[in-house]
Amino acid sequence: MLVGNYRPDRQFSMLGFERAMVSALPGDRVKFEAIHPSERLGRLPAPAPWRKWLGYADKYLLFPSRLRRAARSFDVVHVLDQGNGMWVPSVRDRPVLVTCHDLMAIRAARGEIPGWSVGPSGQRFQKMIEGALRLATHLACDSQATLQDAKRLLSLSEDRLSFVPISLLRRPPELNADEIRSAAERYGLANPNGYLLHVGGGQPYKNRHGLLSVLAALERRMGSACPKLALAGHPLNPATRNTHAGLFERRLAVDVVRPDDRTLWALYAGARALVFPSLLEGFGLPILEAQAVGCPVVTSNRAPMTEVAGEAAEFLDPTDPESGAEAVMRALGRAEELRRLGYENVRRFSTEAMIEGYLRLYERLAG
Repeated sequence: MLVGNYRPDRQFSMLGFERAMVSALPGDRVKFEAIHPSERLGRLPAPAPWRKWLGYADKYLLFPSRLRRAARSFDVVHVLDQGNGMWVPSVRDRPVLVTCHDLMAIRAARGEIPGWSVGPSGQRFQKMIEGALRLATHLACDSQATLQDAKRLLSLSEDRLSFVPISLLRRPPELNADEIRSAAERYGLANPNGYLLHVGGGQPYKNRHGLLSVLAALERRMGSACPKLALAGHPLNPATRNTHAGLFERRLAVDVVRPDDRTLWALYAGARALVFPSLLEGFGLPILEAQAVGCPVVTSNRAPMTEVAGEAAEFLDPTDPESGAEAVMRALGRAEELRRLGYENVRRFSTEAMIEGYLRLYERLAG
């Protein structure tokens, strides 16, 4: 049984992981069904704060009994997101596998991540998830960095941990030159110097302040030849925007708020490079997405970014803007080489390899 996420939470990467598993598991080797919490109380008309609590009721009051009944017909229960570890105790009468994409929320609740504060209720909630994950039969981690976090934070023995890297969860569409050019023009990015791209949310570890500092350092070095920077994803927080107001006033930095999938792929395809200077990640899917369409990558010299990018990227110190500017200039100078290496690197993360890793775990857990 595959246990997926509550749809109203809109965790698109987790929904993409579920879709990839459901579409690629071979029916001749494993019989499976997918289940997820239904939106019942969460659909009632209520103010936004109440909807959040009604969603909690759907997930943690109504769903566990349904999950427990449904799981009786299966040899193995696979919870697809460690954030749903609270469901593990409901199905402990059979082997439970949890895919662990990252443990950053637990680390933040422990005070390990500067700039990410977690209130008392959030700390208690993460402590409950932490305890529930320790009850799982086995954890499959997307990266070696996450596996090491699981070993340290959850005190799990090595025989209860496996490394199963995820694949590129969404395949790029066929795009023509007009679509790629149109996406750039829509956001004022079509210019002789081209543009750099960043894809991510507003979490402190995404290091958007550091990214804009890299852009400022790059402008000092390149002058009027400096490419623009497109910030795709969630809106920039006001404090960071105010600190770097001049870059936005000169239209050197440009917001691309929540683009649709096709537009985002077009922006990847048209960018001179993806600049991804995260301080930490669970995996770093934008690295693979960029490489899949031939976009050179500049990313942090930290795990798991180094693990995911392999030899197909230029690396920067995410705390040093001058290092970042140098890395971007190196990447622009070897764009064709990085494009070729990126295509080769993406092949390491095939859906077939991911599915085979999970099939081996299912067979092992089912005995």
